[in-house]
Amino acid sequence: MRHGRKSKSKTINGFKKHVAVDLDEGLFLAATARPANEREHAAELELRRDVERLGKVSELHADRGYLPGSWLPELHREGKSAVSKPWMTSSARFAKADFTFDFERNEVQCAAGQTTAIRERPSGRAASFLGKICCDCPLHDDCLPAGKRQGRQINLHPNEEFLQHLRGLTRTPEGRALQRQRVTVEHRLAHHCRRQGARARYIGVRKNTFDCRRIAAVENLHVIDRLAA
Repeated sequence: MRHGRKSKSKTINGFKKHVAVDLDEGLFLAATARPANEREHAAELELRRDVERLGKVSELHADRGYLPGSWLPELHREGKSAVSKPWMTSSARFAKADFTFDFERNEVQCAAGQTTAIRERPSGRAASFLGKICCDCPLHDDCLPAGKRQGRQINLHPNEEFLQHLRGLTRTPEGRALQRQRVTVEHRLAHHCRRQGARARYIGVRKNTFDCRRIAAVENLHVIDRLAA
């Protein structure tokens, strides 16, 4: 039995299904079943292989669980549309989203207007503000714990440019509307689950992947019939 967790209150035992859907027509392009204790992006290679077998991808909408994978950042670097909701942090103090990043100049600006350089370190890229500047800042308690004499440090993700692009989308109505287009996938997944049922029918990844693809093929026949009508 493999135990996974969808949220703090909802757990998954056994398998998780992963699907790729054409947003225009609603057709399933790929489907697979993976152990429930695997992270979502572990299924990316299998989905990507099956989707790219049908043609080149020019626009990709994905759940944030797939952000650690390589497909979304690669498409973004190629100048193609890669859309997802970014990771968000809930904190009473300033989070990374409250800082302004300039990747052309390799600089970071804080909410008080102070600027520091982004530097390469053995552990990755980071930006550190001087302790003296942060201690004298009127926004110190909104950014750092009270009494802390060290400056604020921002650690950058390897795909920080892409993540900042996604955070920028959430700040505009047009960007949020673009991110909501992935709801089509949730609707198609609900149809798939209703037809297949909530429980895996077989033992093992291989047979349950076959069952996911079989149900997806049946759903595609219904979509084609509806479009033809």
